[in-house]
Amino acid sequence: ECYDSYFYAGLKLRSVWGCVTRTGGIGNRMACFTELEIREHAFSAVFDEGQRLFRLNRVENVTIVNEDVIASVKDGNVHRVIIGREGKRLRFTCTCGFSHAGACEHAVAVMFAAKENRAVQVGLDIEKSSTASALPSTQAAEAGSGSPINERTTAGDPSAEIVVRDLPMEKPLLRLYLTERDNRLLVEARFAYYSGVVEFNRFDTAPSRLITTEKNEVVRLHRSRARESALTSALASFDLIQYRTGFYTPATDPRIWTLQQLPMLAAEGYEIYGREHLQLTQTRPSLPKLSVAIQSGKSEFSCTVNLSFDGISAKLASLITAIRRESRFVLLTDGSSGVLPQKWIDTFTALFSQFEKVPTSNVIPIRPSHIGLAEILCDLADERSCDKKFLEKQKRVNEFRGVNPQQLPDGFSATLRPYQLAGFEWFYFLKEFGFGGCLADDMGLGKTVQTLALLLKEKQLGGGQPSLIIVPNSLLFNWQREAKRFAPSINLLIYHGIYRINYRDILGMADAVLTTYGTIIRDIEVLRKRHFHYVVLDEAQIIKNPVSRISKAIRSLDCNHRLALSGTPIENNLSELWSLFTFLNPGMFGPFRTFQEHFIFPIEREMNETTLEVLRKMVFPFILRRTKDQVVKELPSKNEMVVYSDMVPRQRMLYDITRQLFYGRIKEAFERAGMEGSRMQLLEGLLRLRQICCHPVLYDAS
Repeated sequence: ECYDSYFYAGLKLRSVWGCVTRTGGIGNRMACFTELEIREHAFSAVFDEGQRLFRLNRVENVTIVNEDVIASVKDGNVHRVIIGREGKRLRFTCTCGFSHAGACEHAVAVMFAAKENRAVQVGLDIEKSSTASALPSTQAAEAGSGSPINERTTAGDPSAEIVVRDLPMEKPLLRLYLTERDNRLLVEARFAYYSGVVEFNRFDTAPSRLITTEKNEVVRLHRSRARESALTSALASFDLIQYRTGFYTPATDPRIWTLQQLPMLAAEGYEIYGREHLQLTQTRPSLPKLSVAIQSGKSEFSCTVNLSFDGISAKLASLITAIRRESRFVLLTDGSSGVLPQKWIDTFTALFSQFEKVPTSNVIPIRPSHIGLAEILCDLADERSCDKKFLEKQKRVNEFRGVNPQQLPDGFSATLRPYQLAGFEWFYFLKEFGFGGCLADDMGLGKTVQTLALLLKEKQLGGGQPSLIIVPNSLLFNWQREAKRFAPSINLLIYHGIYRINYRDILGMADAVLTTYGTIIRDIEVLRKRHFHYVVLDEAQIIKNPVSRISKAIRSLDCNHRLALSGTPIENNLSELWSLFTFLNPGMFGPFRTFQEHFIFPIEREMNETTLEVLRKMVFPFILRRTKDQVVKELPSKNEMVVYSDMVPRQRMLYDITRQLFYGRIKEAFERAGMEGSRMQLLEGLLRLRQICCHPVLYDAS
């Protein structure tokens, strides 16, 4: 496992080592190995080659220091082999550069030599003992028992006797290895010494280790437990908590951790390995690339959306799922995650709330009333492709100058001002594309006369009758009077009052049916069965409550086209906008709960400007609003007349008496309780005097 980590990290070491577990004993502190144990630590080919080297007497200078075996093997070159033991685990180091875990052929040869040399003493301190005691028996006889050894390096002759040199204690380097297990990101901490050549992992308990230097010296490297503990303790400041011995895991979302904390660890000097192999917790820090292609169909658009990070794509379904879960991370096709900018999340949250079902492909259908959504997607896209028909329609939506000029109907007796003519032409823009719209001009700018011009034009075009005009009770006769004045040729039927039942069978004979909101509620079962050409709502804010009876009744009417007239389309909150547009363009904003979650709450509670901008673009083509300040140059000059009306003598007398009466009451209250205590008497006195000015009967019925 230790070797795999080195290979995994891409380190090219001169001394490559492996760590395996001994399954059998080694005797009473004797460096011997059974043939079965040797086979467990080496591949078959390696075992055979190592046995061959042993039989050719290529193993020299077998030395045991504590529980480590050191030897040299001649195989073309002289290779230094160290076999270390930590508990029941064996570690093999050889200068041959063996590239597989476990023992190489040189280590196998040394193990056979140790197996044959059972008389070698374990734990011998070679620096204080004789060379002969660490050599095979034949060499010991030649060297002479008990002769002292001189400390010297073995760089010039690797086959000479082995001298172990202690290295001074150094500060370790902390290496972090990233792996995934059970959808969890694990961070393994290992400690590297000797310029990163020697590494200790969680299984290592030895306080030191023998290694071979580039000069073929054998040196003992000592660990610094205190410094290792200090390094691991510092990991808590990077949002890492201990998972188990040697392993840590992020305390936050691992994708956020790899995005934010991992670069900070690297900046602090920690070595990071394995990030390129992560999948589920891998986060690509690059910016997303969005491409959008729009094709026009007969009744709707098809919009192809492709999202990618570093060339790795994400399915549209994954993007929509991430947005609906309010997650900044979108799953990519290779298993990694991409990070969405916050502005994209706010925008996509509003956009994708309009789709009730998650698409199975990257193509989504867009209805004509959602042309604003397609435009927003195009604005976000790095690459966009739109057909000619869509571009022309988009231009005409954004620029009302693209509306085809319309001639006023014959017999229309009013002269429309330029802004009123633009409103009349805008009606035909809506009709051409099948949109419903709200004319939201200020009061007094002629919404009624623009609508009458439309109805008369439709009569002359034979567009289909009747149209239904729904107004408050107070405006019923105003509409009747305006129709007779400006469009007398319109056959206007008043469907109102106790005798309206007599007109049910002849509604289809009229050009326009004028009724009230109250009548609609009472006769909705009859009216919803008829088909109307236009349904026009005057003072459309009356349907602002989406759950009211009148709102539900009007949404159930059957018609070709829908118009709303209102100087105040929104009076209190955005739920009124949903109610109005659910009538004008059914399904445009989806269910009310969805609109509330993705538009009302972010805009009204969180003041989210991005979501507000999305909403503006969505409703822009369907609301035409001109204020008096905008069209003041087109309005006639303002005439002001001040008329004074004197009271008749008896009225004046009553006024003076009442004024003196309340003057005394107010003065008394003021002296007793001050201004705060006399406030109600003051207001009542002003009210009574105003009533007398209007008509004395309001104050005194006699």
